[in-house]
Amino acid sequence: MRVFLTGGTGALGARLLPLLRARGHTVTGLTRSAEGRAQLARCGATPLTGDVFDRAALEEGCRSADAVVDCSTVEPRLPRPGGRDWSVNDRIRRHGTRNLVTAAAAAGMVRYVHCGLGLVYGDHGDAWVNEETDLRTPLPLGPAREGEAAVLRARAETGLPALVLRMGTLYGVGFSGTERLLWLVRRRLLPLSGNAGSYTSFLHLDDAAAAVAQALATDQAPPVLNVCDDAPAPVGAWLPWLAQELGAGTPRHWPRWLASLFVDDRDAAVYLHTSLRMTNALARHTLGFRPRFPSYRDGFRADVNSQPA
Repeated sequence: MRVFLTGGTGALGARLLPLLRARGHTVTGLTRSAEGRAQLARCGATPLTGDVFDRAALEEGCRSADAVVDCSTVEPRLPRPGGRDWSVNDRIRRHGTRNLVTAAAAAGMVRYVHCGLGLVYGDHGDAWVNEETDLRTPLPLGPAREGEAAVLRARAETGLPALVLRMGTLYGVGFSGTERLLWLVRRRLLPLSGNAGSYTSFLHLDDAAAAVAQALATDQAPPVLNVCDDAPAPVGAWLPWLAQELGAGTPRHWPRWLASLFVDDRDAAVYLHTSLRMTNALARHTLGFRPRFPSYRDGFRADVNSQPA
């Protein structure tokens, strides 16, 4: 299959690309930079210069493909008062997704896989969350929900064979969010702040990539699938365990306002205080999804042991 991949140089895309090549797919990867072109070429992909706001590039990529995989996102790095600047990432999720869906629908894809966020469900306490659960999307993640809605609307209105994968909280070696998390825990700067009972549904990057590859091979799929590990856990369980695994002290207990001064990453603040206990049962049934790392303990332990302190 000929696959047009956006976000191929990111943490998830970099894990996915070798899997696609190993399965015999030819891949065209979208990138804005010379560095990205070189990275894609090293992995056996054909680079295409452009981004998700470049409609001509999107149309070119879709015309030469049978399937689209959208992993596009940008880790915000520009500091601003009170935290990081998420405006570019929000624009990608809102407008970039819509541009890509439009180009894909016009080109007649046989597959379209959108890598979305499980956190669009919002806070559901300790209740299990499946694909039928209502959305209570936190305000900061409104653009992610809008992007997902554009994909599902195209599926309903144009027949685009689209599948939204609502992914758990991603982690893994080489992911800046994981590096930031480990840095904070080692320095006891990630406290418990009234969120001990909030569930986190984790997903290792290797398992996320495997799920996307499996989704491309699936003829019939529902519009949405939850993809996460088998053992969502409350912050009050996984954070002290991770601190112990890293040889750090017991996490402090701070009021939320004080914790927010140190955790200035907007999405991190959302997942630490949004209780999401997702089930992957439908993905297991539909895709044959079986996570290599069935719990956060397995994945973090493997990653921590593979990296210097």
